[in-house]
Amino acid sequence: MKQLFQFILVCVLLTGITSCKKDFLEKTPLDKYSDGAVWSDPALTTSFVNNIYQGVPYPFTALMLSSTVDETMAVWDWESSNVTKSLLTPSYLSIFDNGYWNSSLRDQTWVKMYVYIRACNLFLEKIDAVPFDDKAKQDKLKGEVLFLRAFFYHKLVAYYGGVPLITKAYTLKDEFAVPRDTFEKCIKFISDECDKAAALLPLTDDKARAT
Repeated sequence: MKQLFQFILVCVLLTGITSCKKDFLEKTPLDKYSDGAVWSDPALTTSFVNNIYQGVPYPFTALMLSSTVDETMAVWDWESSNVTKSLLTPSYLSIFDNGYWNSSLRDQTWVKMYVYIRACNLFLEKIDAVPFDDKAKQDKLKGEVLFLRAFFYHKLVAYYGGVPLITKAYTLKDEFAVPRDTFEKCIKFISDECDKAAALLPLTDDKARAT
């Protein structure tokens, strides 16, 4: 009888322990921020925009961007002449390939540009609900992202001609098969985006950001 009582007591205690915390797997990540946190904190929203700027290439690498036009010539070539001679094909991307090691051009591929475009689209969908105390700063960030999206499309159009103009952040439930838009429509979109950005941006500011 005593053993039965002890067994029942242990079962009751275990039931109480396991049932007192049903959300023990719901932990806040320590290495990243949740979607809700980013779009409820102006500082985190600004950091989100800072991250989009990583899509802007830097010109001075082992192979400079100027060597992909007729401004300079790399004496070691590193396949830059294939760009200036228009010898690239979809099956041979050369220095535009993601695996190419010595050029910032490797980050200017179709895939990478659309990653940053999606980030721009997501920001533009969320920014109006972010509780900024200073609306001027909110508008400035919006102007920066409009410019960045135009810049990324400018890079894509320069490489590929007409491309799909995606202006929303796709989810897994969306249809991804989107046709290319015409070259003319893409150029007009880029121009219109720059006009929208210019209306929101200050004339002068941090030299590392769009103005």
